Amino acid sequence: MANTYQWAMNSMDSYPTYAGQTDCVFNVAWVCSATDGVNNTATYGVVAIPYVAEDQYVPYADLTFDHVMTWVNDELGADGIAAAQATCDEQLAAIANPTQQSLPLPWN
Repeated sequence: MANTYQWAMNSMDSYPTYAGQTDCVFNVAWVCSATDGVNNTATYGVVAIPYVAEDQYVPYADLTFDHVMTWVNDELGADGIAAAQATCDEQLAAIANPTQQSLPLPWN
């Protein structure tokens, strides 16, 4: 079974006012989680969101997951998205095929 991925945002940082706008987002904390159908893992990071005056401003209360995910995609780029998913793939492979173990203490 191929690994499946899900993206989410944990939080966003915003300026109370910036360039004449209110609650202007400048950072987004993201999470990429993955499953192989049995095991689960995740990796996370933060992207800076540049303010572009020419872009249509969306009030904070009107932001949607899709809108913010577009920002994350734009800032990470294809390589960043692939790197996050590759990190999850490596973690899932390590869980499914461990190369180390934690044994109980022998005197317990």
